[in-house]
Formats: sequence, structure tokens, C-alpha cells
Amino acid sequence: VMSREDLTARFATASDLDFVRRDQPLAPEILRRKVEWREVIVAELDGGLVGCLCLEYLWSKVPYIASIHVTPGHQGQGVGKALL
Repeated sequence: VMSREDLTARFATASDLDFVRRDQPLAPEILRRKVEWREVIVAELDGGLVGCLCLEYLWSKVPYIASIHVTPGHQGQGVGKALL
């Protein structure tokens, strides 16, 4: 189990788009906009990305988690919890 100090959750940036695209069926331009609007959060461990969470909004007001993905080698280690 990793320590919390090793894991960072942060808003995604344009440089994270290749990782985020792996498990998102959204068109690239929509995903790029979601990153710009801070609707995507990524988890980083030792300089590499290990998970992401995407938000959506009901009625343009109520946020909810549309998807959460943790790479297979890092599941069960607290990455999802860090993203939340």
C-alpha cells in the first residue's frame, strides 16, 4: 500500500490529455474543453498518471462523477479515494 505522500490528485492539464483519452469515449474537443473547465481530475504517482475522474453536470448545476478509472496495476491502493 502506498503512502499518501506518494500520491497526488490534481486538476488535469492539456499535457494529461493522452492519458485521459484512453478510457473516455468523448470527442477530443469535448475532452479538451472539460480539462480547460477543470472537470477532469488525475492521480499522479512517482511522476506517472495512475487514474482519472471526470465530472458531468445535471441541469448545468449539479456535479456528479461520470467516470472514474484507475490503472489495473494500481487498483485497491487508494487511488480512487484520492481522486474523490
